[in-house]
Amino acid sequence: MRYQLELDEAPHHRYWLIDAASLPPHEALRRYYEGVESPRFRWLYEATPYRAAQEAGPLLLDITEAGDFFRRYRVEWLHHAAALVIDTALPIDALQHHLAAAVRVTLPGEGQGLLRFHEPMLLHLLLGEGLLSAAQRDALVGPGNRWAWALCQHSTGTLYETYRVAAGDAPGLAPSLNIDRATLTQLTAIERLSRLMPLLGAALERFDRLTAPPEISRLWLSLADYWRAQRERGTPQKQAVATAQQMLAQAEGWAALLGRLEASASS
Repeated sequence: MRYQLELDEAPHHRYWLIDAASLPPHEALRRYYEGVESPRFRWLYEATPYRAAQEAGPLLLDITEAGDFFRRYRVEWLHHAAALVIDTALPIDALQHHLAAAVRVTLPGEGQGLLRFHEPMLLHLLLGEGLLSAAQRDALVGPGNRWAWALCQHSTGTLYETYRVAAGDAPGLAPSLNIDRATLTQLTAIERLSRLMPLLGAALERFDRLTAPPEISRLWLSLADYWRAQRERGTPQKQAVATAQQMLAQAEGWAALLGRLEASASS
């Protein structure tokens, strides 16, 4: 199931990759050690060209036996730090090695770049909307693994998006994942799109679409197109958010909201 209102239990290990640098200094590790009986963690950038800055990068936490810690801080940190939940049979060192291999990407005309693949907005496009090829998606996630990320919140919880790869052989990660110009343009266009995710959650709940995958995807893409158009016009982000909120408030139904967003994006 692509979208879930709650994550089911992990059959093996569960890890949390979180952008600890977006939190107060040492906050993530301090809370982790306070709340977990047997803490185990790794820095994503260990043994990579970015290891000198590893403590400013994402942190991989083993939360297999830390359900209470995860349930508390996944909400508290949701709007402050990008995060990704990974269910896998791999031990933590093997998982860190796999993830570290995906950090570097080749960008058109720019050489090597850094892929922040734990960002929910990027994950929705790269995995959820299939911006990467099926082989690239499966290689990135890894055989037998499931990735899950918070798409938005609603009044009673969090809507998660997931991507699962069946156990068995999956293509190996290339030394550097290639991002073409069209993909790079789409990824650049959604910078700060997270500011519209509270509206996504509110609209899906209001119009009873939290369990309707095609409509979730359509609204997300409509919001992305609206956001891109506002950026191109130079609209201040605060104003763009307020206008979208007004559209939701005034919409008489689901189709009316989509129509308003799509008309604004194309005008």
